[in-house]
Amino acid sequence: MVQAHEQLAIGDYYIGANVELAPDVAIAAGVVLEAAPGARLVIASGVCLGLGVIVQAAGGKLVLGAGVNLGSGVLIVGQGLVGPHACIGAESSLMNPQ
Repeated sequence: MVQAHEQLAIGDYYIGANVELAPDVAIAAGVVLEAAPGARLVIASGVCLGLGVIVQAAGGKLVLGAGVNLGSGVLIVGQGLVGPHACIGAESSLMNPQ
C-alpha cells in the first residue's frame, strides 16, 4: 500500500493524505489523488487512472469502485460513488458523483 504524501519516481504522480488505495491500481503519470481535511478518498481494486487524472474528495467520502477506468484528463471532485466497472471518457468532469 502506498503511504500518504508519497510520490513514486516510476510514474510522477501524487497521493495525498486520507487516500486509501488498493495495491493493484494502475496509475499513469500526472495523476493527483487528494482528500480535503475531513474527507476520505477510497480507490478499490482494479481501478485504472489515465494520464493527468485528478481526483479530489471533499465534503465526505469519495469512492471509485472496483474496476473503474478513468480516461486521460478526467477530473472528479466532491463526495459520492463512481460505481464498479464504470468507464469515464477522457477530459470528463464529475462533481459529487452518485
